[in-house]
Amino acid sequence: MLNSFIRNPLKAFGSITITIVLLALIMCSSDKKQESLSTISEKRLSVVIDRILQEEAAILPDSLIGIIIPFHGQLDSAAKVILSEKELYGDTFKKLDRLKKLIFNEWKISFQDAPNKLQSIFPHQAFNARQGSCLSISLIFLLLAEKLDLPLYGVLAPGHFFIRYDDGKIRLNIETLRKGEFMSDSWYRNRYMITDTNLYDLANLSVAAVEASIRYNLGNFYLKNYWPDLAIKQFNLAIELNPSYIEAHGNRAIALDAAGNPDVALKSLLRLKKDYPQLAYLNQNLGALYLKQKNYSMAIYEYKNALSIVPSDTESLYGLGISYYYLNQMDKATEVLRELLRISPEHHEGNLILTALKRDQ
Repeated sequence: MLNSFIRNPLKAFGSITITIVLLALIMCSSDKKQESLSTISEKRLSVVIDRILQEEAAILPDSLIGIIIPFHGQLDSAAKVILSEKELYGDTFKKLDRLKKLIFNEWKISFQDAPNKLQSIFPHQAFNARQGSCLSISLIFLLLAEKLDLPLYGVLAPGHFFIRYDDGKIRLNIETLRKGEFMSDSWYRNRYMITDTNLYDLANLSVAAVEASIRYNLGNFYLKNYWPDLAIKQFNLAIELNPSYIEAHGNRAIALDAAGNPDVALKSLLRLKKDYPQLAYLNQNLGALYLKQKNYSMAIYEYKNALSIVPSDTESLYGLGISYYYLNQMDKATEVLRELLRISPEHHEGNLILTALKRDQ
């Protein structure tokens, strides 16, 4: 999630692929329509997740959904044990430390983002695999907190999901990718380059907003696995829950393109970019669409715009290098791809193209 990507094959160069960036972000709207949508959503996250799983079980094979019952049993038994531990009564830090030890030490769940797999979305799959993403591991915390009546909330930064304890007096950000280390709001703003606090306010999310994030990432899963119609459905549901969810609108445009509606997709992204010029990933997505349509000059224009906002972004550099390659501007392609590999030496596609360029020289 927490950056998720789809890769579209370009016929002109066999195995070389181009990336369209998919960020996981919730916009916390305060308008009356959003409030009314929140009130009709279930207040218990466990009910929301079970409902989503029932819906997807009607579409996906059992092998993809995975076994759910043992996870529920583990949640129930763990909550019962923790509630019986009297030494935790009245001590917030001991309670949170107990949850961290349970998830990271006893259950031995570690981070491994696998956007192609549902363990990055659903908590029972992260539990079964003992590996999950920032979203799925955070959901395990939230489900346990629901059983323990702890005030834990989901929070979103650009491309990232974390949790927060907030009882009105004590407010603690809990970073699941660092085994539950407490991090400040300023750490998240610096780490995820948050400059616009109107778009990224790091607010506590409602259950409805968490559901929108799950729907959004499920849409990304379907998009990455080449089921654009199913992706569109999930993005629409995310938007219904949160009409100002910019990334859901943007990724729905990408799904529309994948479903054979490139003109509608392009118009949608251009409209979003006009309204939100500060979001570099919209330039990246526009660049990817232009590249797919073989409009290489416009692709270069959009990737350069993205890099003017986030200079070291590897996917923008990759897209720019590919665009130069297809325009037969090999010197510029080589220069850009070398910069890409300086920042990210393990970038697979960048290494493939640079090797091909060296071979052709």
